[in-house]
Amino acid sequence: MAINKQTKISYQQVGTVDPDQNHTKYNLRTFSNVNDAKNFYYTTNELNVFDKWCSRAEWAVVNDDDGNASQLKVTVEFNEEPVQNAINWHAALDDLNAETVTFLSGRGNVEIKIKESDDHLF
Repeated sequence: MAINKQTKISYQQVGTVDPDQNHTKYNLRTFSNVNDAKNFYYTTNELNVFDKWCSRAEWAVVNDDDGNASQLKVTVEFNEEPVQNAINWHAALDDLNAETVTFLSGRGNVEIKIKESDDHLF
């Protein structure tokens, strides 16, 4: 029996730009498939955490406000057993924080953010 379902959307936000310097507009990365988006937003170790602790996870590329397929949505579900698997999932992702920061630092002027959603994929 499922006890917890969550949906999160990973998205890109252009960082602060100094108007006194010459900057070219940074285009957000768009995706033609879920695997490309997953590999852009998450490390291999993070994706393994989803596989280990989530009893079900479904992914979808979603459009941003401009209609570009630049966001990644995931709905995860946790069963009653093993006990605390949702807590373990969060803890395991937290343990990868240093790796994640290094991974995301290569994104240039783009910040990666995550927002909650009530619009579940399943």
